[in-house]
Amino acid sequence: MKRACNGCGVPVDPGKGTRCPACSKPKRSSWSPNRDHKLHKRFARAVVKRDKKCQLCGTTENLTAHHTVPLDADNAYSTSAGVTVCRDCHKAVDRHAR
Repeated sequence: MKRACNGCGVPVDPGKGTRCPACSKPKRSSWSPNRDHKLHKRFARAVVKRDKKCQLCGTTENLTAHHTVPLDADNAYSTSAGVTVCRDCHKAVDRHAR
């Protein structure tokens, strides 16, 4: 009898573990704090300067930039690949994406 994957609920064959193949893969990020920190700060400053307020709730407090494309995309640090959000909305967006 198949069990549900602990990660996503997809049926998993007995003896194959508790996670499906997709959930078993390690999560990889191409973002490197040492390599990309300055680039990310420039990106965030430019996006916030362009938008001036959170694009979800409209506040002008605690603003940051959210990437709308994966960090390994060629245009990941283009201002067109970002949107300004406040920290609370950014947390909500990140939680929803998981």
